[in-house]
Amino acid sequence: MSSVACRRPEPPYNAPIIVPVRALGGASSVHGGHSRLSRALCGFICMSTVASAPTQQAPFTVHSVHFDFADGQAIRLRDHLTDHFVGDDGPEFMVSPARDELAAFVRNTRPSLLVIFRGNQTAGGTYSVGAGGSLFQVEEREVTLAFDPVTGLSAPVMFRAKTRLPNRVGIHQARLDWYLRRPAHSALCILANSTAHRLGTTWRPMVPRPAVRLEDWVYSALMEWTCAWAAEGDDEKDICDAIIANLARSGLRYGVKAYDIRQMLRRGGGMCSGWYQLFQQMAHCQGVFVHRRCFIVHWRTLPSNETLWCALVIRSGGLGQPHPTHPPQPVSR
Repeated sequence: MSSVACRRPEPPYNAPIIVPVRALGGASSVHGGHSRLSRALCGFICMSTVASAPTQQAPFTVHSVHFDFADGQAIRLRDHLTDHFVGDDGPEFMVSPARDELAAFVRNTRPSLLVIFRGNQTAGGTYSVGAGGSLFQVEEREVTLAFDPVTGLSAPVMFRAKTRLPNRVGIHQARLDWYLRRPAHSALCILANSTAHRLGTTWRPMVPRPAVRLEDWVYSALMEWTCAWAAEGDDEKDICDAIIANLARSGLRYGVKAYDIRQMLRRGGGMCSGWYQLFQQMAHCQGVFVHRRCFIVHWRTLPSNETLWCALVIRSGGLGQPHPTHPPQPVSR
C-alpha cells in the first residue's frame, strides 16, 4: 500500500487528506506527490474522509464584499433616504459595522466583486483564495495580502464569479464560503468565514432615457419590489401586470402630498404625477420602457364646494373600437 494526498479538494475542506491506495492489478503509480487515480475516485475519497480531518484557524477573514464599483456589472441603486448611491456609501456587505444591502444584476450575469480581508500584520503573504457556496461560487486566484497595522484591513482585491447568476427574474439569497491555501498551490484548504448576500436579478438591461428622466440607476426599494413581484416573468406584459397586481404590497397610498418618486418613498405615497413616474421607473428596473401619458382635464370648483372634472376625451379607445363604448352623456351641473 502507498499513501497519497488528494489534489486540491473543494471547499470547505480544511486539511490535507491522506488516504491509502491499494494497487488494483499492480502497483499504484504515484508521481510528484499526486496519484493517477481518476478525479471521481479522488473526489469521493476526499469527501468521505474530510469529517475526520483536523481543522486549522484561518490567518484572516473576509471583512467586506462590494458589488457596485467602477467597472463592475452591478446595476446602480440609490437609497431614497440619503439620496446616495448604495455602492458609494461602502460595500454592500460588511462584517463590522454590520451592513447588508441589496445588490442587483441583469439575469445570467457572471459578476465581479471587490473583497477586503481582515488580519494582523503577521498574516501578510501570498495565498490562493476562492469561495464555494450557494447561488454562485468565486474563482480561486492567487493574491498577495498586507494588513494595515491600525485597521487590520487589506487593500481591496477583485474576484470573479466562477458561475453565473440565475437566468430569471427574482430575489436570491447567496452564501459564499471563503477558503484559502498557503502556499498558494498547497492541497491544504482552510475555511476562512462565510458571507451572506441579497441579490436581485432583472429581466433585461436598462436603457437610459434622460429626456424622460430614466437614468442608469433606480431606487433600491423599487428594484427589490419589482424583482420579487415579477419573479419568473419573461415578457413585458407579464412584468407590467405583476407590478400593477402587487402595488398594494408596497404600502404606498394615493392622496399623500408627494409629487416625485423620492418624495413618495419618503412620505409613504403620492399624488397622480408621482404615481405615473413611479410606475415608469418600476418597469425601468426590469428593462421595460413605458411611455409617460396623462390626461389633462378641465376642472373647476362648484359653489357646493365640489370639484368638477370634464372633457376627458379618448380618441382611440383601449378596446379597439371606432366609437365610444357608451353613448355620450351631458355633464349635469
